Amino acid sequence: LGFLQKDFREGDVGGVVSGGTMVNNRLSSSRKELAAAMTSIKPAPQTSTITRELRDWPRFVDIIEAFRVTRNEPGFSPGPTVLDDVTARACRDRPDDCSGPAGRALVEGQCQNKATELVTQGRIAGKQTIDTISALANGLARLPGRKTIILMTEGFFVEDAWADLRAVVGRAARASVRIYALDTRGLNRGSASSDIFTADAPS
Repeated sequence: LGFLQKDFREGDVGGVVSGGTMVNNRLSSSRKELAAAMTSIKPAPQTSTITRELRDWPRFVDIIEAFRVTRNEPGFSPGPTVLDDVTARACRDRPDDCSGPAGRALVEGQCQNKATELVTQGRIAGKQTIDTISALANGLARLPGRKTIILMTEGFFVEDAWADLRAVVGRAARASVRIYALDTRGLNRGSASSDIFTADAPS
C-alpha cells in the first residue's frame, strides 16, 4: 500500500495476483482499485496447509528440515541424522508413543513419511509460484518501460528448482522487470516453528 501511495504514478498500470489469478482479471491504472484488490487477498490454501502441518505432531522446524530428512543428512542433536533429531523431538512431545524399540521405530517411520509428504507439497506449491512469476514476467515483457513485481510470500520451496528460478529471474531482468520480495512473516521469522526454537537449542 505504501508503494502504491509513493511510487505508483499517473500513467502507471498495475495488477494484483493471488493464487495464480489476477484479481478482477485485469490491469488497472486506478490506485484505489489496486489498493482494494490488495486488501482483498488471502494466503494461498496450500501455504496455510503446509504451515499447519509443520506444527502438527510430529513437528518440523520448517520444510527444509523435512527435505534434509528425505536426503538422510547428518543431524545436530542428538543425531546422527536429521531424522533422528525429528524423532527425538516427537518422542519428547509424546513419550508414550515411543515406549520400547518398536514404538520408537513406528514414530521414526511416521516422521519419515511426513517429511516426504511435506516436501511433495512444497515442490508443488513452489512450482506454482515460479510458474506464476514466469507468466507475469513474460506478459510484462510486452509492455514498454520499467516493470515491477512485488512478491509477498512466506517463502517457497526451491531447493531442487534453483535453476528454474534463476532462469525466470534472468528472463525478467532482460525484459526490464524488477522483482522485489516481501517476507509476509515480518520480523517473526519462522513463526510456524517458533515454539520449537524456544523448546530446543537453535542449533
